[in-house]
Amino acid sequence: MTDHQNMSIRTVEAAAIQMSNLLVVGDPIARTALGGWFTSFIQSVAERVAFAKPLSTKQRDHIVRAIKAYYDALPPGHTDRPDLDALIRNPVCAQEPYSSQSYPREARYLGVNKVAMRFKPDPTLLSTIKMVLKGRFDVDHRVWVVTISEQNMEEFGNALLNFDFHFDDAVVSLLAEFEALRKQPAGFIVDDENDVILGVCGTFLAEWAEYVAGGDTL
Repeated sequence: MTDHQNMSIRTVEAAAIQMSNLLVVGDPIARTALGGWFTSFIQSVAERVAFAKPLSTKQRDHIVRAIKAYYDALPPGHTDRPDLDALIRNPVCAQEPYSSQSYPREARYLGVNKVAMRFKPDPTLLSTIKMVLKGRFDVDHRVWVVTISEQNMEEFGNALLNFDFHFDDAVVSLLAEFEALRKQPAGFIVDDENDVILGVCGTFLAEWAEYVAGGDTL
């Protein structure tokens, strides 16, 4: 997947291995397109492929999403674009993917940075939801609710992919917004008339606004 190395990328597994290699060597296009929460998933899938293990149907779908993100970041005329375009249109696997679990693990965006997660009891996953993501169980709707923040967005994304969750584009958009927010410099504007700070960006300034300046964060 480089200009100087025109490789034939005919299968989803081959694409996963090549994207993993690009991330390891620090390829700037791959790091921009696949940074953050996609990275560890791609590398874990590449390791699985190296041991000749088949992908699940959900893992295949997530890798195709990653291929699309990388494809969109490539400049016109890049030598890999035809192979990747064909793979996006027809995701061929070297080994037949096995069907993901009959009881699906689902994540759905609820609004206000909150995501509902439904899954069959699993000790490892439950520990991640409770201890790492600080989720809470909604008894009425029988789902775990996680509030996404700059602090846990990467762990949340890794949990989605590593535990084979099904999630929609709204969840992807939420993570993309936090990824963009994390890259922005912190800053604020003081509105003397209304005694508020507008445009706070960054955890430190948000905490300063709330606890030092005595304001509220929204």
